[in-house]
This record gives sequence, C-alpha cells and structure tokens, in this order.
Amino acid sequence: MGAALPQENLNSDETRGYELAITNNDHIGQVGLRISANATYARTKWIEYVKASQGSTYADWLNNGSLNGRYNDVWFGYGYNGQFQSFDQIRAYQINQGGGNRSIVPGDYIYQDWNHDGYFDAGDLHPVAATNAIGGAGGTNTPSAPIINFGLSIGLNWKGFDLNALFQGAAGRWISYPIYYSYPLDHNGNSFAQFTDDWHPVDPTANPFNPNTVYVPGKYAYTGTNINSSSTGPGGINNASYVRLKSLEIGYSFSPKMMQTIGVKGLRVFINGYDLLTITGLKGVDPEHPSDLYGEQYPLNHIFSAGINAKF
Repeated sequence: MGAALPQENLNSDETRGYELAITNNDHIGQVGLRISANATYARTKWIEYVKASQGSTYADWLNNGSLNGRYNDVWFGYGYNGQFQSFDQIRAYQINQGGGNRSIVPGDYIYQDWNHDGYFDAGDLHPVAATNAIGGAGGTNTPSAPIINFGLSIGLNWKGFDLNALFQGAAGRWISYPIYYSYPLDHNGNSFAQFTDDWHPVDPTANPFNPNTVYVPGKYAYTGTNINSSSTGPGGINNASYVRLKSLEIGYSFSPKMMQTIGVKGLRVFINGYDLLTITGLKGVDPEHPSDLYGEQYPLNHIFSAGINAKF
C-alpha cells in the first residue's frame, strides 16, 4: 500500500576500548621532573544490523546487508599495485584496467584485481583502511575518532627556571582529500606544486599515446589521469597518524628575596607557543582535518606569546 515501515529499535552496537595512564613525579639532583603519559584504544562493532538482502553474498558483504560482527568504521576501497613503467609493460599486462588498456600511458596507476576475475571494476572493492571515510559502498562511512589517541606532558624545574610541554597525537586514522591530493588544475583553477612531480613526455609536444614517446618518471601520473580517491597509493587514502607539540612554555621565577627590594612579592616571566610542530606523513594539510572532497582549510596557526606574572 506504499506506506513506510514503522521505526523499530532493532540495531545494536558495542564499543570496547582500553585506557592507560602513567604519571611520575621525581627529582634528579636539583632538577624537578614530572612526566604524565596516556593512551586510549577504542573501536565500535555492530552486534546486530538489520537490512534487506542486497541480491548476492558479495553485495551483502559490501553494502551493509551483513554487518553483524563488523566494525562500523571499515573503509572499502581499491588496492594499489604501483605505476606502469613503460608501454611494453602496458601491452603485456593481462588485467583489463578499463578501456582495454588502450588509454593507459606510462605513469598511470595499477589497481589490484582483488577478486581475480581479470578486470578492475567495482567488484574489487575490499577493506583497505578505517575511520573517516567520505562516502561510497561498504559501511556507514561517517567521520569517526582515531582508533588510538595518546598524549605526553613533561614538566621540568631548576633554580627558578621551569619548562612545560604537551605532546598529543593519534594513530589508526586515514583520510582522503580527492581534490587536494588527486586532481591538478581542477575546475580550471591552479595546481598545487606537488603535481609538478609527475610522469610526462620528454618532448611536451609529443603524442602521449605514441609507443615511441619517451617519458620522464615522477610520483604522480601524467596530467589528466587521477588516482581513485578511495584507493591506496599516492593521492588516495592517506595515513593521518601524527604527533604534535601542542604547547610549550618556558618561564623563570625570580627569588622572593630579590623581589623584596622593589616591593614585589613574586615575579615570573615566560614565553609560550601553541601548535608549534607536527610530525606526520601528510604534506600541506592538518592531519586532524577530517576527510572531505576538497581538503581545503585555513592554515594551522603557530601562536606565540610572552608575559609577566607579578604578585604585589
């Protein structure tokens, strides 16, 4: 009769994780030392997920039809097997990469024939990463927290000097920025400098499809061929693990005896900074920025300040 089904409380999931925290306060001679470290691991799994059959066991497995016992952040994508190095390799390649391989040139990406049917197509989707998928088949693909989060704080003091540093980071997290990492000259716009490291003919006026054309190797494929944004490999799904020096402060407290001569009970001068250093395999983007189509964002600010704390 065309009516929608009533809402029912059918699905269920379960989140399990671990948390570890270690703190130590000690002195080494005249140096006071405080170290505190913490780490968490957590992941959510579907216990029961009710959905109609998708028409085949593969479709059920891929398109949420059979999620029972699966983590809810599985990212389905394509495997990456390198880049074609020559026209001879392209002619000898037995797996159809699309169009009978006629439109492929050296430097183009080689995708994994995951189901071994001789063709690269949608049937080769399989789990390649977790967290922060941007859409498509296989899972809810909603942005989620990294699987592992960790932090480290360090405090030192010696003869009036003090230092406090906070590090934070994450692991088990992947992102994809199709435009930023995959598409040079998108929408007739400019291109990031990274795309200049690409395969290209020695003679820029040569026919790129001529088997006699000589190519210069690079990291990215020849302009006009883009990596699939849901595949592993350069420009596709990127590991967004990172460690960041979130804050650092260095100060000096003058002795009360010295300050009494000018009528001050206490005086401390300090300098500090925030978001000073990030160690990550990503280039040009903030690893905390979630996956999206463009990956564009305001650059991460490095903030510095100095001050004086006085007590009268």
